[in-house]
Amino acid sequence: FNPCFMMSRPHLLLRSSRLLLAPRHRTRPMVCRIFSTKKPDWMVQAEMEAIAATNARAAKQGTANDQMMSKLQHEMNGEIMSNAVKLEVKLKQMIQKCNQTRPSAVDKRGRMVYNAIRKKALATRQDLITQREAAGMTTDAAGVVETAFPIPPQV
Repeated sequence: FNPCFMMSRPHLLLRSSRLLLAPRHRTRPMVCRIFSTKKPDWMVQAEMEAIAATNARAAKQGTANDQMMSKLQHEMNGEIMSNAVKLEVKLKQMIQKCNQTRPSAVDKRGRMVYNAIRKKALATRQDLITQREAAGMTTDAAGVVETAFPIPPQV
């Protein structure tokens, strides 16, 4: 029994030894699929970057790899600068805490608290110096940071 053959001749179907007339059209419901023609944003962006890379290669301005590396370098520089700014804010807060706790550093416990905060401020300042040097901001990063962010002396 070949159902495809019977579907090609739908006007005659045998069922339980009786002759039945079947309709000449398909009785199976049609499946309608709706596809969106709009591309996702990431796909459009990727295509635009691919076109730009192809055009750059044609113009001898660099390959797609060069463009990707320059984007990566740009992102890394942004992260380095962001970290430097965060460290500056943290260092300002630590210096402010030092200045606030210095008057209360008359007894042993007060001096220990003050010196602990000062030690953290010195470590944060060193981190900021390292971060600025990594960003290539200045050749004398230590001198610039130490004059811009003076830490009170030890008690």
